[in-house]
This record gives sequence, C-alpha cells and structure tokens, in this order.
Amino acid sequence: MISTSKNTFYLLVGYIYQKLAALIYFIFLARYLGVTNFGKYNFALSFTALFLVILDFSFALVLTREIARNREKLNVYLGNILFFKVFATIFYFCLLVLLSFVLKFPQETFYLVLLAGVLAVLESFANTFYAVFRGILDMRYESLGLILNKTAVLIVGFTFMALNFPLVLMMLPLVAGGIVYFSNALSFFCRYFGSFPKLIYQSSVFKKLFNLMLPFFGTTVFNQIYLNIGPVLLNFLAAEKYVGYYSAANRIPLAILTSIGGAFAASLYPSFSYWFVRDKSRLALLLKKGIAYLLLFSLPICFGGCVLAKQIINFIYGSDYLPASITLIILLFSLPLQLLDYVLAAFLNAIEKQKLNFKIRMIATFSFITLNIFLIPIFFHSGAALSFLISLILIFVLEFIYLKKFFNFKDKILLKKIFLIFLASLLMGVFVYFLREKLNLIFLVLVGILIYGLLVFVFQIFSLKELKELKVIFFKKSSHL
Repeated sequence: MISTSKNTFYLLVGYIYQKLAALIYFIFLARYLGVTNFGKYNFALSFTALFLVILDFSFALVLTREIARNREKLNVYLGNILFFKVFATIFYFCLLVLLSFVLKFPQETFYLVLLAGVLAVLESFANTFYAVFRGILDMRYESLGLILNKTAVLIVGFTFMALNFPLVLMMLPLVAGGIVYFSNALSFFCRYFGSFPKLIYQSSVFKKLFNLMLPFFGTTVFNQIYLNIGPVLLNFLAAEKYVGYYSAANRIPLAILTSIGGAFAASLYPSFSYWFVRDKSRLALLLKKGIAYLLLFSLPICFGGCVLAKQIINFIYGSDYLPASITLIILLFSLPLQLLDYVLAAFLNAIEKQKLNFKIRMIATFSFITLNIFLIPIFFHSGAALSFLISLILIFVLEFIYLKKFFNFKDKILLKKIFLIFLASLLMGVFVYFLREKLNLIFLVLVGILIYGLLVFVFQIFSLKELKELKVIFFKKSSHL
C-alpha cells in the first residue's frame, strides 16, 4: 500500500503535466481556430459533458470507496459495472444524436458533438479502471496514463495544425489522446492483476452497487450541469464568440483547479474513507492539512492572476481575446473556493454524507442556471463567470455550515496559517501591481513567486519541523498520511 502523500505526489505530477500540456495545446488551438470557431469547439465539449453521468452513473466513486474497504470484491464489482457501461454507451450516443436533431445543430456542430462523445466514452471506461487503482491506493498508473494521454494530444494536435486541418477534424487529437488513455488503463489493469477484465452480471451485486451509487448519482448529475451549463447557455443566450471568450478565460484556472484540486481529492478520498471507519481524529487532521495546503497554492494565484489578468490574456491568446480579461478575474476569485470544494465534496462522500452533498449541488445548480438566465443577456461571458462565482460561494457556505458541526475549525494554528497565507498573497499582489508596468509578464510572475516564497518564510507559515515532515511525506513510505 502506498501512502496518501506519495499518491498525492504521483497524481500531482500526472495532473500538472496533463493540465499544463492541455493549457499549452488549447492556447495554440484558440489562436489557430479564432474566437468563433473556438467557441463552437468548446460548446461541443461542454454539451457532451452535460450527459457524462449516463456513462458512469457515479459507479466509479462507489468502486473506489468499496475496494478501499474490501479489496476481495474487486473483480465482481468491476465486472458488473463494465456490463452496465456497455449499454450506457449505446444510450449515450442515441441521446446525443436525438438532441442534435431536435436542437437543429448545424452539420459542423453535429460532427463535433459526435467526436466529443467518442472521447467521453473512452475516458469513462479508462476512469473506471483507474478507479480500481485508486481503491487499492496506487495512483502511479493513473499518473502515467495522464502523461501519455496528453503527450498523444500534443503530437497529433500540432501535426494537424501544421497541416491546416479544418475545425471538425481538430477534435480528433483529443480522441487520439482518449484512445491512448483507455489503452493504457486496460493494459495496466491486465499487467497488475494478471487477467483481462470480464463482463459480469449478478443481480444481487448490481442492486447493491446501484443502491450505493444513488446518493452519488444525484450529486454527479448536478455537478456535470454546474460545470458545463455555462458555455451551453452562452451559446443559446448570447453567441458563439462569447463561448470562445469564456472558454479561453476558464482554461487558465481550470488547468490549476483540475491538476492541484483533482490530485488532492483523488488521493485523499480513499484515505478519508479509510480513516472514517478507524480514527475520526486522524480524519479531522487530514482534512485540515488538505485545506491549509490548498490555500497555500491557490490564494497567491488568485491575487497575482487578478492583478495581471489583462497581460495574461494578451500574452497567451492575443489581443483578439482581451474581452476575456474581466472574466478571468472573476474566475480566479472563484479558484480558492473551487479547490476547497474539491476536497470538501470528497470528504462528504467519504463520510457517507452523499445526500447532503446532493442537496448542496442541487441548490447551487438551480441558482447558477437562474443567475445565468438573468446575467448572460446583460454581461455576456462575464455574466456566466459572475453566476459561477456567486453559486460557488453558496456551495462553500452550505458545506461549511455542516462541517463546522462535524469538526471544530476554531483551531488557532489552522486559523493563523490561513490568515498568514492570505496576508502573504495580498502583499505579493500589491508588489506585483506596482511593478506591472515596468516588467514583462514572465519576469512579473517570477518576481511574484519569489516575493510570496520570501513572505511565507518570513511569516513562518510552516515551521522547519513541518517542512521536514513534508519531505518525509513525499519521499518515504507509510500506510497513510
């Protein structure tokens, strides 16, 4: 068994490479396609993502949790879930085709949607196999899969750009990456367990998994809607170019969010499940550590990114995308809350509070859609970002109301760390603000990192003992963090 912290390290490497590679690819793709075509491209990805829950029904979350608790059930649980996914895939494509005709998508958009659907299916099956590795607390294979996935996307994508391929075919690099991702997941599984996964249907087992899945399912449905409805509503309530602005701005915090937050949540979730049934005090300590480390990463990015938003957009995408600057500022303000939500949502699922998680997502999703309907016609892409931020604040408040009953967050050490991290981030942002006209963007980022690092050291946010513990966490094996 690999330690939680080592798993976090492995996934951080994989997620950071994946998201940096994706960010670099989408930067070039946005310039290559232009604002309107980039909007069409992202609309197709967001539209197909709205229905991803059909492919998985949240069984991957159940699989991870149940294997973490009882590994002997691995084959029978996996076989039943794979059996279900075959039929879910057929239904998923039928739904995409039907909706495309009902909504009268142009032929180009229809093809983009179908290819994005193929990508979704490949990644869904791959994630099921990687859910097994998460359950046995070994994330090395998923990390390698993520790296190989995005390497394939970069190679195929840049080749297609060099050959001047049209918009529709520019979805194929992602599909190629999905094929690599799925192939590696299946190969890793066969090598690790010495057998090919089998489709199994046992009514009693499937009913058990189905009942365990139901509380997760509602949460996942609203999560998918919440994360993907913005670009879809922008397309219908405004225009494709505004989808392009929003997507360009969102790619930057999204790369940070899914790399750092995704790695933390993926590695902490099975450990939350483990300690919940063994030691509540260790469970509380693990959650508090996660909160402190996520704020350490996210708050300086929030403050520094907001100060440099216009320079970042111009440097990355060019002057055609400058209207996305305000949108980027709003989305960066939401970043710390998003990262915390990754861990808090994983925590609630692990302690069997899926129903509470479901209610929170449902309330937030309805508020998000309502806010979008009112704000998009007025503020366009920035209206979608503002709706996202407001509804995210609502999620955090609702989560905190419950969690403060479960744990005592009036921990003086934790509160002091949070205050000092906030202060260091704010001071760094002020320094960068006054230097922003004197240095180019790369030097400003480096100066910001240096100033923040010095302030963390001066404020002694983490003691020498804690730094030594961090070294042990990432480079020594233990059963759990």
